[in-house]
Amino acid sequence: MISVRDNGRGIPPEDLPVLFDKFHRGRPAPHSAAMRNATETAEFLEDADVSGVGLGLYLGKNVMERMNGRISVETEVGRGSTFTLHLPVWKEGACGNSPEEKVNGEKITGR
Repeated sequence: MISVRDNGRGIPPEDLPVLFDKFHRGRPAPHSAAMRNATETAEFLEDADVSGVGLGLYLGKNVMERMNGRISVETEVGRGSTFTLHLPVWKEGACGNSPEEKVNGEKITGR
């Protein structure tokens, strides 16, 4: 497992079911310090960094699933999030490889 933790705004609970969906762009957590410091919601939303097209987490999940792994998230609004990559245990021959492979026509061993 590999975990990456931040101390950002966190992810609102209503975003979790669609967090890894294609083209989903997160919204600012509603009870963060930045939200409290804004004079109105519209001002906060204008300043929120929601750049991108919403493919990063979708692609990350897709790659993990293709490797027979998974990605998970733990989050708390106002405190941050932890994303964990659950990687499969390597097994000889698992990806179509064998103990002897050829590279440029030459046999190699012991990978």
